[in-house]
Amino acid sequence: MTADGDRVMAWGSCESGQLGACGEEEEVVSSPRHVPGFGSDLAVLTCGPWGTVSVGNSPNEVCTSGERGKPVATVSGLESTARVVDAGRGEDFLVVLTEDSKILTLGGSAYGQLGRGDNVVESTSLRSVKWPRSSRDIVKIRAGAYHWLAMSSTGKVFGSGSNSKGQLGIPDRRSISEPERIYNLWAFPVVDIATGANHSAVLTAHGHIYTFGSNRYGQLGVKSVGEQSNDAGGETSVTSPGGSIQLKDFSEYPHRVPCPDGLHYKAVACGADHTLAIRSDGRVVTFGKGTSGQLGCGSTGSSFSPMVVRLPSDEVFVSVVGGGRHSACLSLAGNLYTWGAGESGQLGNMDVADKLYPVKVEKPKRGRKRLRAPASMEPGGCGISPSEYQPADEIGGSQEECFWTMVACGANHTVAALSNSLDRIEAMKENMESRANTIATVSGSQAFGCAGYLSKEFIRYGASELELDAERAAAEYSKFLDEFDGNGPQALEEAALYLAVDSKDAFARGWDGSGQLVSVSSVANQIEPAMVLLLAMLNPSLTSENGLRYLGFLVEMAKYLRIRGKRSFIHTVSNDIPTNMLITRLITPIQMLIDMELRTERAITETVINSVKTLYLLFCAVKARGPGHEPISLKEFYNSTITQEVNLSRDYERKFLLEGEKSFSFCSYPFILDQEAKGILLRKEMKSVQHKCAMDSLMSANRMMSPNCEIEVRRDHLIQDSLSELLRRHQFPMELRKPLKVRFVGEAGEDAGGLRKEFFQIAIEKLFSPDFGMFTYDEENRYHWFRCDSLETNDAFNLVGTLVGLAIYNDTILDLHFPPVVYKKLQDLAPNFADLKVMSPRVAQSLQAVLDYDGDDMEDVLCVTFTVPYESIYGERVEHELVEGGKDRFVTQQNKHEFVRLYTEWVLEKSVEKAFSAFKGGMRRMIPGHMLNLFEPEEFEVLVCGEKFDDVGQLEKHTRYDGGYTQNSEVITWFWEVLNGLSPDRKRRFLAFVTGTDRVPAGGVEKLNFVIQRSGPDSDRLPTSHTCFNVLLLPDYSSLEKTKNRLLLSIENSQGFGLR
Repeated sequence: MTADGDRVMAWGSCESGQLGACGEEEEVVSSPRHVPGFGSDLAVLTCGPWGTVSVGNSPNEVCTSGERGKPVATVSGLESTARVVDAGRGEDFLVVLTEDSKILTLGGSAYGQLGRGDNVVESTSLRSVKWPRSSRDIVKIRAGAYHWLAMSSTGKVFGSGSNSKGQLGIPDRRSISEPERIYNLWAFPVVDIATGANHSAVLTAHGHIYTFGSNRYGQLGVKSVGEQSNDAGGETSVTSPGGSIQLKDFSEYPHRVPCPDGLHYKAVACGADHTLAIRSDGRVVTFGKGTSGQLGCGSTGSSFSPMVVRLPSDEVFVSVVGGGRHSACLSLAGNLYTWGAGESGQLGNMDVADKLYPVKVEKPKRGRKRLRAPASMEPGGCGISPSEYQPADEIGGSQEECFWTMVACGANHTVAALSNSLDRIEAMKENMESRANTIATVSGSQAFGCAGYLSKEFIRYGASELELDAERAAAEYSKFLDEFDGNGPQALEEAALYLAVDSKDAFARGWDGSGQLVSVSSVANQIEPAMVLLLAMLNPSLTSENGLRYLGFLVEMAKYLRIRGKRSFIHTVSNDIPTNMLITRLITPIQMLIDMELRTERAITETVINSVKTLYLLFCAVKARGPGHEPISLKEFYNSTITQEVNLSRDYERKFLLEGEKSFSFCSYPFILDQEAKGILLRKEMKSVQHKCAMDSLMSANRMMSPNCEIEVRRDHLIQDSLSELLRRHQFPMELRKPLKVRFVGEAGEDAGGLRKEFFQIAIEKLFSPDFGMFTYDEENRYHWFRCDSLETNDAFNLVGTLVGLAIYNDTILDLHFPPVVYKKLQDLAPNFADLKVMSPRVAQSLQAVLDYDGDDMEDVLCVTFTVPYESIYGERVEHELVEGGKDRFVTQQNKHEFVRLYTEWVLEKSVEKAFSAFKGGMRRMIPGHMLNLFEPEEFEVLVCGEKFDDVGQLEKHTRYDGGYTQNSEVITWFWEVLNGLSPDRKRRFLAFVTGTDRVPAGGVEKLNFVIQRSGPDSDRLPTSHTCFNVLLLPDYSSLEKTKNRLLLSIENSQGFGLR
């Protein structure tokens, strides 16, 4: 800046003294005129509707105009001695910001715009506003007609004044007489703010503009399509507590202004009823009211979406401003362009006509008294290029060139600063380019405790969705710990506490006296806040004792997430959080929090409930993960402390017996219970029902009724007899719910469990044999599947389902070989292509090859049609058409995805729909759906079939000895040596020999209660077993060789039938 400094030029209406002192008869100035009194070293130049404010770089140099016939005056009586760094002017008030972040106001306060409380309605001196506790480091203020906004260095935004159109972004549209934080912007890294008459806009570090307030003319950049709907909306819509806001003519909820793909916004400003912005491609865009051409697009219509202003393409623009009905922008070359209403001369081109396109305001040289307009400029004309400007008469003075370096617009006047240096312009450009990094300058624990910083640094906006850079976040957390030596953990704890408390304020619309949330704010239904919560939870300090307490705040906020927020949380975890990080940074800390609460409080606290509900969101995310992610075991979600500390029987009653009451139950979130706990609950339910049915029989009038369900079958007619018995009892369903006892005709013996196991084993083996015609068997994958052309009726499949359900009901493990998709379908979960890959890998590989083929000659090369080939029950090859005329419809690049979808759908669903539905109905006759829903499909499979046996060491660890044996007996040592040396297949056959099946119950071998009992002295007798009780009768053999020989003979020459 030279010694000459700034010269403030003004033009437009001077009816209210906007331009300082004018002539008595003068009301319109149509060309730039120097206005003395605004100072020559400016820091700020801004306008209200009817006046101008300048702030000098000297302390307390605030000058204003706006009184008819009076010159520019210096504001006196500032409460603070600190230098003023920013200012704003509304209809009837002035607001200034000092370098120590104090905000002072004066003027009217009919709408609370002075920010000093309800008792102050007017003030003639600048005094401090009342600040909320969370405000500090204010760096910018902007004033609207009767409201103002303030922005902190960390991107927080505050507001005060009128909110009748939602221009403060605060719900309820109530006026605010003391500044309040705009929590609807909590997760947005705001770097700039702007205010119109009744609307506001903010710019984020991501280059997005969010608008709120009046949308009567489209100044929010969105069409008016009704006030509210239940539609979730797209990425550019932020939702209210009741659903997506479809803006009508106002909104207190921020709305993201659309921007073409690959572009973003770099600057934003507001006129009275229109909005202006600079895009990253250098274009200036406008939207809102355009009745006087203030949009600069060649029309007088309003626009609800951004329109490109016709400006010279060789100019780079660094600033835009809006007035009442006109606009202006400043270029890097120091050129000034104006457009819109001109009836008061506010365009500065010596004309009073409206301009639908921008016109260039001539830069007067030092010493000029007037400018001459070019001859081509006529009222109502369009903008002209720089080459069309004609030299004005030069009347003496210096010929040194000057530049426009500041500009501001009022309702119908414009002021601008002339300088003979471009330093300020270049600083504007640099500031605009680096604005996105403003929040990145936050350091220390303040950074990780700032929602805006986390959002700016670690959330990425893709073409269609948001992404969270979890790995970079984890790396930054670790870097912070390293740089702060031993103080890092404590600093991160402080950050966690600050963000936890801040999030609680953001998510709440009010708290009652007991600290309970009255209602949830719209923040809980936004996408970004859910992602910020996740980033906060990745803080590694949350596993310390203090950290766990702070984690309690975060899981409480996660509990309050609404539909869109929950979807964002689940989607982000599912797609953006690596498996190891998901376990160590999210699941494990929350499990630790549950453990701490249960063990210290000895009660199911709100923190426990919130933690379980947050774990459920993580669980849903894991279930939604695609095949590209490393799988996560269900065991990561099991919480042993719940099993140990909570009375699950009572908890179960709360869920199923007290459904009408609002009572939390762990059984409502069964994913957190291990298989053993769920098995206990299921057996408890089954035993309870069995006992009731048995007692009902004993107490009935017919004293001959048995307390048991007694089935009598012939071995050589077992299937016929079994299905007949089940069919007969279908008329008396309670009969099947008694304890099951099986008797084989012509055989002695009381059923203590072994006969029941044998019965189910034989029945299942015969029914599922391909020869029986109900199920197929894939030798390669060892899976049974429903035969699509079975000759058996649906009733037969229903009876098979009943038989399987009867086995589960009577706590009997079956040797079933269903693919996992069956257990999904039993729980009403939709199958997909991934399920087909497990059931039929070879078929799925062929279909995947179709999907992967990218040649245009697919039809000729692959020759695949819309058919499914299979072998009929008569051994013939049959082709089922997936669509009408499928044999003649070839698979092409255009329809290959449809083909794979239809193929998968037919194999897994449509082809077996009736048979499977009947089978499921039979099973659910015995096992109620609410009990099945306790289990995940994988767990349900283990419940039915048991777990694979592959750990002899665990079996040895949990074996008991009887009849004189101990773990140190010589024959026992030999026995374990022999068993450990067997092949995996022989180990499983041994298990079948002693228990009846080659699988172990849910919970592992420890649930077998396996016993080795001495069976006399050394002899040639073979070992025997009681499969009813899982007991091995082992003679006291005299050598290792004999023990091995006798044991192998027993294994090879016996057949197990079941378990338990």
